[in-house]
Amino acid sequence: MELIPIVSKEAYLAAAIHDLIHIPYSPAHSIPHALYPSSLGPLLYVAYRIERHGLWGKLFRYLVGVEPLIDEEIASIINELRSIGV
Repeated sequence: MELIPIVSKEAYLAAAIHDLIHIPYSPAHSIPHALYPSSLGPLLYVAYRIERHGLWGKLFRYLVGVEPLIDEEIASIINELRSIGV
């Protein structure tokens, strides 16, 4: 089995928000992204969009280089992740 390291900022943020919202009883499920402080709001909005449209699989397959970027929604999410400061 070959391992591909996640090194891009977009992949790091995607993995972090995936883990954050999939923790049991995470407040990210019950508190709307608009009510978080400004630094977390945009990141949680991206997570909301990914979750709502079921795009985790497509996003991660693109980020690790398994699939080419052909989906406009994924391209939009990648651009949003790039715009978020870490």
